[in-house]
Amino acid sequence: MNNTVSLPDLYTTTQRFFGIEPRSHFATMQGLRPGPRGSIEVPKGLYQTFCVYMRNRQMVWDEQAQKQRIPARTARLLHGLETECAAGLRQLNPYLFQRFDDKQLLKILRSVPIGNYAKDTWIFSRDPKVEDDPPAPEYYFIVHGEVDVYERSPKVSVDCVTLRPGDIFAEGGFPTATSAVRNRGAGAQAKGTVLVIVMSKMAVGQSCQDDRLIADKKYANILQKMQAFQEIKIHKLEKWLELAQIFHVPAGQELLSWPQVEDSFLIFTANTMQWCADIHLVEMQNPDKEVSRRKIHIFAEAAIGLQGGSIFDKLDPYLIVRLSPQKRFQTATMNNAGKDPYFNHHGVLVYDQEPAMEVIVYDYNEYGTHEILGQATIPASEFTTPAGFEGEVQLFKPGKTSIWSTKSGEATPAGVLLLQITWGAPLGFRSVTKHKEPRQRSFPKVALLDLQQKTYFGHEAIILGGTFFDNLQRATASLGFTLSLSNFHIRAKQEDPQMTKSTVIRIPRQVFEAFLIRVNKQKDFLTEAVNSSLEKQVKLRETCHKLILKWDEEERRRQAQMSMRQKDPSTQGLDVNVIRSKLRGAILTVRVVSAVGLGGPKQEGKLDPYLIIKVVGTNAVVQSAVYEDASSSPQFDFEARFRYNGETVVDVTIMDKDRFSKDEVLGTCSLTIEQFHDGFVGAMDIRRPASLSKNAGSAGTLMLEIEWSDIPGA
Repeated sequence: MNNTVSLPDLYTTTQRFFGIEPRSHFATMQGLRPGPRGSIEVPKGLYQTFCVYMRNRQMVWDEQAQKQRIPARTARLLHGLETECAAGLRQLNPYLFQRFDDKQLLKILRSVPIGNYAKDTWIFSRDPKVEDDPPAPEYYFIVHGEVDVYERSPKVSVDCVTLRPGDIFAEGGFPTATSAVRNRGAGAQAKGTVLVIVMSKMAVGQSCQDDRLIADKKYANILQKMQAFQEIKIHKLEKWLELAQIFHVPAGQELLSWPQVEDSFLIFTANTMQWCADIHLVEMQNPDKEVSRRKIHIFAEAAIGLQGGSIFDKLDPYLIVRLSPQKRFQTATMNNAGKDPYFNHHGVLVYDQEPAMEVIVYDYNEYGTHEILGQATIPASEFTTPAGFEGEVQLFKPGKTSIWSTKSGEATPAGVLLLQITWGAPLGFRSVTKHKEPRQRSFPKVALLDLQQKTYFGHEAIILGGTFFDNLQRATASLGFTLSLSNFHIRAKQEDPQMTKSTVIRIPRQVFEAFLIRVNKQKDFLTEAVNSSLEKQVKLRETCHKLILKWDEEERRRQAQMSMRQKDPSTQGLDVNVIRSKLRGAILTVRVVSAVGLGGPKQEGKLDPYLIIKVVGTNAVVQSAVYEDASSSPQFDFEARFRYNGETVVDVTIMDKDRFSKDEVLGTCSLTIEQFHDGFVGAMDIRRPASLSKNAGSAGTLMLEIEWSDIPGA
């Protein structure tokens, strides 16, 4: 059965009970809002206790009817049985009996009918002709056994719902979305031995209204001592409280489900309660502020004061910039540029937590080893700031070594390099090997803040509406987390080993709003709601901060334990098969940006290059247009897309168009899956095929960008 109840306000009390006129708005049906109640554990021996109590109660009634004196021993026995039965009822359905204190619940037990039904006995059954008649005034609370409730008359339908101890059902009527008692029907039959309490308007209504005249004055005096109500006359507060509902919540139990509380103004008069909710924290990730996997634009303007060369043999310098052996680019060779070459070269690389950037200036030698003119290392801390880097980089020429000496010579200053580094956009796809989902964790049933006695709560949500909750969820922005709150509830706090009960007064939203207008307190409570909202945000931030510290400590310990069992990641190879399976089905985009030194440093004349791009292992081949009359450093800006199916090599071939003979291969370059599985931005050496032996060797560098899109599961 789905019937979570929070109040036993079963009746609209429009009758007179012992000279007290109950207010028409007091005690409404909405208190029994349906919802999952979960499994109920029936107290052991409760049925037997009720049977003994029924016999003793009937015996006392008979003696009272004969105007005989009740022995003290019998009275004590009856009171003990009543107390035990009342405790069992609270355990069967604690939310139903929150509306009653112990005194009121004992009065109910003394007055309500208790029925004991044998197996297959009909508790009630309507004829099909009268099944639509008005509902009966009684409600049935199951203490023991199971009951089949038929929505239609049992004579025309066999469809039924089985109810268990702690459930409530009624005769007649049809349930709606807001019905207090959802289980209504035209028939109810005991599946076995069943014991039910019949709650009538007379018995329960009297207990609900008992002592309210005295209670209203008592709570009105408590309210007048609060600052917000000091200026309101006592008789107006008493009149207002006539429409309120009073709850007595045992320590550790919930007051209500949240859909009712959000439309209520709550006043706490005895002991402390806690506002609780499920907290979900997600660590913020701002790609615009992260430096990992971001493009960096490098402008190498010129070098000044390089060492070497002579009047008869000027320097032919070129520059290599690299973050790692695979992340690099190379400028064109500046033939006869001398000691102050003007490179004027723009390059793009992808930064991914590399410790430093290395720049090396070489002197090209057609017949021997290229000589290092100067080199430098730029620590990552100097260019990973938002401003990047701009300025002079001091170059050092490595000292010469000798086979006769174990010590190498000291590096000497060898000019400066004018360099500018600026940050670009992050890569538009996530890494399948390095991507980390943002940390997130849920903390169920966290006490957000304490609600002390002689305080009130709920006016923030009524007056500010959604702004109140938006303000609360911004509490963790400064901590670097986004906050989500759900499953709100209010629970009585257990402050000491002794079991206590917290008392709270609930005033419906409409009654609260009408009262503010009547006493002209709208502005005062608006100011109070804003201030209270900010105070609750601060307290919530403190609570979340403690949770985050606890979370971090748990993760630190977990990582420490895992590190003792796991191998060093640096000693483990890259599992290519896993990467291929993760990327299978994605779109692979190969973009050829430009080439530098195409055909070699001594290439003369114009070229008519074009590109052939293919993924080895497939029939997919993409060819570009011919770039006529291009120089040795053409700008291609050509893009090809492929559907990736687990291949491991991408080939790029640069051809030179010849109108009168076979097209010449200027060079090729290949990238393996190990190089482009996380994308690639940088330069690759162009190599002539071995078949062209007379021209074999380096044929310049090719600037490439490889990206992924539509990665499955991304």
